[in-house]
Amino acid sequence: MARSVVFNGITRFTPGGITKVNTDALNQVSFTAPSVIGIIGESDGGVPSATGGVVTLNNPAKAVSTFRAGPLVDAITAAFQSSGDSRVPGGASEVVVYKVNAGTPSTVHVPDPSNAILRTTASGASTATTVNVTGPLVANQFADRWVSVGFNSLVLAPLTATGGTTTTADVVTSEDAYVGKMIQFGALTPTSALRDQYAIIIANDGTTITFDHVLPAVVANLDTFDVLGTGRVRVTSNTTGALSVTPALPAAPASADGVYIHPTLFLATTSDYGLHTASTTLDIANVGSAYRVTVVQDGSSQNSENIGGQNALQLVYRGGSISSTDTVDTGTAPTATVVGLTLGGLGVDAVAGNTVVFADPATGISEQHRISSNTAAELTLTAPGLSSDFLASVQASPSGTIQVEIRTVTDALAAVTGSAGAATNFATTISGVVGDDLSTTISATTTLQQLVDAINANSNYLAVVPSGIDGTMLASELDFTPHIKVNIQADIAVNGGAGFKRDLQQVINWINSTSSYLTAARHTVEDDDGGYLGASALTESTFITPLSLYGGTRGVSTNSDWQTALDALLLETNVSLVVPLIDQNLSVEALGSTATWASVAAQLAAHVTAARGVAGTERGGFLGFRGTKAAVIAAANSLNDYDIQLCAQSPTVLNAQGTLTLFGPRMQAVMAASMRAGVAEVGEPLTHKYLRVSALTQDSSWDPVDATDATDMIKAGVLFATVVKKKGTRWERDLTTWVKDDNLACMEGSVRSIVRTVAKGVRTELDDTFTGRKASPTTIGSVRDTVATLMNLYRQEGLIVDSTDPATGETIRAWHSLRVFSDGDVVRVNVGIFPVPGINFELTEIFLQMPTQSAA
Repeated sequence: MARSVVFNGITRFTPGGITKVNTDALNQVSFTAPSVIGIIGESDGGVPSATGGVVTLNNPAKAVSTFRAGPLVDAITAAFQSSGDSRVPGGASEVVVYKVNAGTPSTVHVPDPSNAILRTTASGASTATTVNVTGPLVANQFADRWVSVGFNSLVLAPLTATGGTTTTADVVTSEDAYVGKMIQFGALTPTSALRDQYAIIIANDGTTITFDHVLPAVVANLDTFDVLGTGRVRVTSNTTGALSVTPALPAAPASADGVYIHPTLFLATTSDYGLHTASTTLDIANVGSAYRVTVVQDGSSQNSENIGGQNALQLVYRGGSISSTDTVDTGTAPTATVVGLTLGGLGVDAVAGNTVVFADPATGISEQHRISSNTAAELTLTAPGLSSDFLASVQASPSGTIQVEIRTVTDALAAVTGSAGAATNFATTISGVVGDDLSTTISATTTLQQLVDAINANSNYLAVVPSGIDGTMLASELDFTPHIKVNIQADIAVNGGAGFKRDLQQVINWINSTSSYLTAARHTVEDDDGGYLGASALTESTFITPLSLYGGTRGVSTNSDWQTALDALLLETNVSLVVPLIDQNLSVEALGSTATWASVAAQLAAHVTAARGVAGTERGGFLGFRGTKAAVIAAANSLNDYDIQLCAQSPTVLNAQGTLTLFGPRMQAVMAASMRAGVAEVGEPLTHKYLRVSALTQDSSWDPVDATDATDMIKAGVLFATVVKKKGTRWERDLTTWVKDDNLACMEGSVRSIVRTVAKGVRTELDDTFTGRKASPTTIGSVRDTVATLMNLYRQEGLIVDSTDPATGETIRAWHSLRVFSDGDVVRVNVGIFPVPGINFELTEIFLQMPTQSAA
């Protein structure tokens, strides 16, 4: 068949006439129609396919939510429906997407403000963005961690102690006024390096300040402290002697100002990738004893319910010998925290820190509490003290009725410690009793119940998994910190008891299970020991809150990325058409990508060659190209493949947001693939089918309505469209880039679609049915019957048609000469077919005769 037709001395390239076709969509051969399009390209968002694999979409509405914006998003929308012609009723039924640009998500290290992995001091010549420190560091060891700097020049409050310990100071302050602030010791003379003069306040109940680490000496009466103005910023990088930070500190640190580098509690990462993810924020607010998480991205907010606040493990220490006994003097009007004794005779604070057990003989009910201080005949209990029910019973009993036992234990503390993001040890320190200290290893598989059982092996302890808590949960998920020790002298059944929580893990679990914007994971770097969410330090006013995530990039692509994408799509057997979204060298688009059109075009040619060969996944390729007429023809000639069609015009169509937008030829290539996928019958030509476009332009060097230009483009095998006045924009001729000869089976896109469909259908059916079967005569006969059945189906559906022998005039069946041969383990099938061509030309010969006239 000819690329052109010669008739009556005229050579014609452009098709003419009207082709009548069946437009009933119900006749579509759904199981063979080439309806799945593979699209390769870049986008502003979405997980790169090198990381997350290909994405399959059946709904164009999901394009924006999956990839945000960019070429992929608009192409996906167009792939599902680009036809403006009733003879092409649909588009792709499915789009398989490969994102090539390797963007990155945004992240943030959520810090533990009450902890430090390094305490040091600033040195001279520091600035607001560069903090020089004393002592050598490991280069970039602290990148992305958070650092607190205490400014000696900014004293928020001078405090004077009335006593304390090596971890606390007794002062008068407003409750929680200074949590998270840095404090400098004044009269307390340090016994070690200068850096030990600083601490972070991790608790402040109005009468006592608790520090984040053991002080160099016991806090004594009249010792002084300065609460400092504290700047907290993120470390972007560090050298061996300096920290680079962002944002800038409020001032340049002075020499000897305290510097704290905080450990990371967990790493939060955006689920999406791209520059826009840097606008994401994470806020963890303290709500009473629980937390509330808020994640904001692109102006949309996701809010948690109250999380945590409940013990996952409760315990009490019940050991120690009885040091004295007494009864309650109810005449002194006992309260929840102050109880008078009948006998008394105690030295002032002689039993401070001891355990006291109250028992009501009438009911058999008892409660155990810790004594915080005492006078000769009065015990002050650690708040909240007696339960309301037991207090009512005490107040209603006559003096001398409620029994009192004071035990020798002077302190009972428990701590969960860990590393690399997991709790690894449970330990107790019992003062006043010898031999009851515990140290229990928590392995990666230890459950809460197993830890309880290990604690209860010592009869002086009672540990329980509270009601509502799953005992099979891992004990390694408990909050941990070496700086928080829980007193376990109070009954577990009273006022909530003492115990350990897993608040941090619950916050992480909520993010991972509920938030679509973030994922979270405990930080596992060995030098971190942060595992305790803390009280309200995350929302402390000097802290940068909410936390802004950072680091997201759009990402770029190289030639190798496009090759990887095509290799991945080669394995997608359902893909029938492939469109790489490139129509010029990507360096021109100034987004950093370096992939070139020539390389991707060559890769596409290799892809379709492999698909119709060794891979056995036949498919057609569509590609756009920007350039002059000469450049377009050269590009088509460089491809010269019967399974690739080239487009070179720029359509104006709706983008994914519904706005008319001028796109390049890569969009026209998508539209062509969409219409190929949406034809009612396999083999229906695109020729003279109308596109859904508002306008169509091309390089000024050619015009599709110019006969010479149109002829040159048809000769080169370019797929282009023409605007027909008052009708619309229609494809001129359904051509592939094949120009080696005028064989319609190679040059016509519709015929190639039929050939690919038949070749793939026969091979797939034979492979699925006969591979692995015995090569018996019966099986070989079944091979022939299977092929004959398929051929009859293809004939019935109009993919192949009967032909007429030009010599004899006899009808030759649409499929013929079917032969099946078996040679060892090889079965060969030979069959001839007549694929149905499209009508391009209508040749009409009109015979003229001169009339003969006569008159009577």
